[in-house]
Amino acid sequence: MDSLLFDFEKEKLPAPVVLATMGLIALFALGIPLRVLMTLL
Repeated sequence: MDSLLFDFEKEKLPAPVVLATMGLIALFALGIPLRVLMTLL
């Protein structure tokens, strides 16, 4: 189901937009735990 949704988004959006969105998601996924660790330490 995830691959189907990804194919739909890839067809609807240009590749750079999809890559930028995935980059932002990865940045938030890595940044939020790091920020939590920094506040705990």
